[in-house]
Amino acid sequence: MILEAHIGVGLYGEEGIQAVQASDYALGEFRYLWELLLVHGRFNYIRQSEMILYFFYKNLVFTLPQFLFSHYCAYSGQTVYDDWYLTFYNLVFTALPLFMRALFERDYEVPKRWESIGENAIDEKKSLIKKIPTVYKVGMGNQLFTLSRFILWISNGILHAIIVFFIPLHASEVGIMDSDGKSFDQWSFSIASFSSIIIIVNLKLAINIKLWNKFHHICMFGLSIFLYFVFILIYDAVTYTSSYNTIYTLLSTHYYYFCILANIFLVCAIDVAIIKILKFT
Repeated sequence: MILEAHIGVGLYGEEGIQAVQASDYALGEFRYLWELLLVHGRFNYIRQSEMILYFFYKNLVFTLPQFLFSHYCAYSGQTVYDDWYLTFYNLVFTALPLFMRALFERDYEVPKRWESIGENAIDEKKSLIKKIPTVYKVGMGNQLFTLSRFILWISNGILHAIIVFFIPLHASEVGIMDSDGKSFDQWSFSIASFSSIIIIVNLKLAINIKLWNKFHHICMFGLSIFLYFVFILIYDAVTYTSSYNTIYTLLSTHYYYFCILANIFLVCAIDVAIIKILKFT
């Protein structure tokens, strides 16, 4: 039976551990089966569905500007972002917030112990019985990982990528960057665009998280956004790359803050409009 099932569940017992060795999940007692099915099974579907959709989105926002930039560099292979920015985007800057969501995402707070005994045990079991008919409704109806939602997230990623690319690009076409007469170059545009991406993809994740905990805050604001700004401040000061010292000049300009705020405003406005349209259709 376990070998034929999609998910095998084995029970430790006196008859041996053959079933446990052939199973995906092993339980010590039958009462833990309730929690495995009605808590972890449901949350696993929600976490995987949301994680995959968001993963496609955040990588589209990051990679599409490089495709758009190829039109402006005669398809020479020049990257719009510095090599270390490219390396650390998925490896460091956006990894932990996504990992925390895949690990902790849930759409409601689980009672302490459904199998608890005591004064509230009967009430908890009664509430559980009422929830059982609908607890798997999201998964059974495949309501989260659908073609329409996939297309919506992909379209969202493409639109956001266009915004974070063209606003910094066109904002840098006119004027000088500082009082010394230094003009805008590829790297000033690149850092403004990349900074917007880091903030926007984290903001998108924050909006879609259903139940927050301290790990989300630490990873999103501390180990992603804050870590990114610490990185660029150190990287542009100690390395002699093409973008050397660019961030320190940008921080004293209106251009950098305008690009970030304009990108965030447009992205949020578009997302709110889409939500309202879907709500009334």
